[in-house]
Amino acid sequence: MSVHYRLLTTDLTYARTRQEIENRALDFARREDVARSGVTTIPVVVHVVYNSGQLEQNISEAQIKSQIDVLNRDFRKQNPDIASIPDAFKSLAGDARIEFELASTDPNGNPTNGITRTATAATAFTQDDQVKSAATGGADPWSTDRYLNIWVCQLGGGLLGYAQFPGGPAATDGVVITHTGFGTTGTAAAPFNLGRTTTHEVGHWLNLRHIWGDDQDEANQCSGSDLVGDTPNQAGPNYGKPAFPSVTCGNGPNGDMFMNYMDYTDDAAMFMFTNEQITRMQATLDSERKSLGSSRPALKSPRVPAKAQITPISRSQDKLDIFVTDNNGVIWTAAWEPKFTDWWHGWWELNGGRAAPGAPVHGVSRSKDKLDVFVTGTDNHVYTAAWEPEFTDWWHGWWKLNGGAAAPGAHVTAVSRAPDKLDVFVVGTDGRVWTAAWEPGFTDWWHGWWPIGDIRVPAGAAIHAVSRSKDKLDIFVTDVNGVVQTAAWEPSFNGWKGWWELKGGRSAPGAPVTAVSRSEDKLDVFVTGVDGRVWTAAWEPGFTDWWHGWWPIGDVVAPAGAPVHAVSRSKDKLDIFVTDVNGVVQTAAWEPSFNGWKGWWELKGGRSAPGAPVTAVSRSKDKLDVFVAGVDGRVWTAAWEPGFTDWWHGWWPIGE
Repeated sequence: MSVHYRLLTTDLTYARTRQEIENRALDFARREDVARSGVTTIPVVVHVVYNSGQLEQNISEAQIKSQIDVLNRDFRKQNPDIASIPDAFKSLAGDARIEFELASTDPNGNPTNGITRTATAATAFTQDDQVKSAATGGADPWSTDRYLNIWVCQLGGGLLGYAQFPGGPAATDGVVITHTGFGTTGTAAAPFNLGRTTTHEVGHWLNLRHIWGDDQDEANQCSGSDLVGDTPNQAGPNYGKPAFPSVTCGNGPNGDMFMNYMDYTDDAAMFMFTNEQITRMQATLDSERKSLGSSRPALKSPRVPAKAQITPISRSQDKLDIFVTDNNGVIWTAAWEPKFTDWWHGWWELNGGRAAPGAPVHGVSRSKDKLDVFVTGTDNHVYTAAWEPEFTDWWHGWWKLNGGAAAPGAHVTAVSRAPDKLDVFVVGTDGRVWTAAWEPGFTDWWHGWWPIGDIRVPAGAAIHAVSRSKDKLDIFVTDVNGVVQTAAWEPSFNGWKGWWELKGGRSAPGAPVTAVSRSEDKLDVFVTGVDGRVWTAAWEPGFTDWWHGWWPIGDVVAPAGAPVHAVSRSKDKLDIFVTDVNGVVQTAAWEPSFNGWKGWWELKGGRSAPGAPVTAVSRSKDKLDVFVAGVDGRVWTAAWEPGFTDWWHGWWPIGE
């Protein structure tokens, strides 16, 4: 705030402009304006100014990008620690609908990575703004009406950072951060190594004041205000990691909102903006900073039934597509790729597709970047649609699949046993399991349907199919008597073999049996048993006595027939997911080095309807993404990568 006070006393124009800005912010809040619908994306240039004898100050691009990632999570309320907000304040936390991206074009229109690097003789900088000018050993700003300028340097005197409020001189507009408090890697040092110094200072840049009202030097430390109505009055800044509640200024029982980004706590102790702080920031984007950033429409999540299945597919490395049927029977899809800096894209209605509300839409990628999806339509026929990169007119379909019929909302399961070959499975109206197949050489469209054996399965039950190696198929189902059954097909077989009762496995009739191949020709299956526990069995070619199992996995209890989703994120590693009887999303894991299964662990506070399907996909080696229908009817996701030292990240809603 010292820069603010210096300008107030030395620049009459600044003082007058600040008053005008505050008047506009107050008027904006009174009118409850939403000047920019959707999400505003602000281009950022990072000026790295480093002492030529201290090369560690020349921070890496990875450190810079880690800070941009933090800003995007914090300003979109997608930070993992959002779950740590005390219950008393949770309803006040909001999504600022502001995102940041490193500039891709410089002021002259040339391509850029959004980073400048300047060597300097200066050993440290202060709040005198010398870092913001090449003439004084720093770097000149880019056009401050087009970019958020962030200078990263060595600050002296223990200073973490400072910012200029809206309304100040253009030549010094922006944010300055010490390199040891910037980002989450490289030179970032605890307890300021989670990127929250920059979140705090960008808050100032967007016209937020300190939450305590900057009255710490007054005789009455409860006399100041941050001009925000939903932040409690408090006496001075908090430091470190306070315990809740911390009561000052008679603000009990909940006390100070010390976990707010505009306090002075450690990075690990701050994790929220309030709704009225967001109103002030939006007012700034409507006035003093209206030339900055572009606005895109907000992502609107479809509302889905409590136990709707969200189907994820990774059609090539690090690309995700998801599918769901909403409360009105409309089929929707959304997509994510690393280049989507503005989060997920979608939701798009998939070519007018209709099914029973919440009906599963199963999909498969039969070769790189090709997608095929399947569903039972409202007329009880099986339908399919397809997408390939060369389809310039988006998806093709829906097509009725050779007269196949099933119960309303029935699962249609698909698998690709070799590149560009497809096999689908469904429980027919007669209770038998039926299959159809497609290969590029089938010039007359799909072949089938053919029944597989004579077992009877409840209407709509899921058949799980897996290809454990090229052109080999194994399928699993729970029959009308609750018996877990399996059948198999290989090119050398004369038709399908089976059904075989799988080692005495029992579940609710029609309960899904999930299977995964964690490495070539190895199979693991999972089911919720009649006791509500999750059970597993396994098969490998070396098992001369057929399948091994069943074994229970821990003590978590799920509703009868609840689906257990399994994924192999790399060779011989397994992760499983289920929603227990209390609606808590749970996960467990197995690797060859483990002494049995590890878990269950509650997955970051995830909640859904008891027994709701939690689907998972591995989009590249050792990366996991999971999806579930939340208790609010939106689609939610969480993610894990080996580099996440703080475990899972999420949950995030995919749309408003």
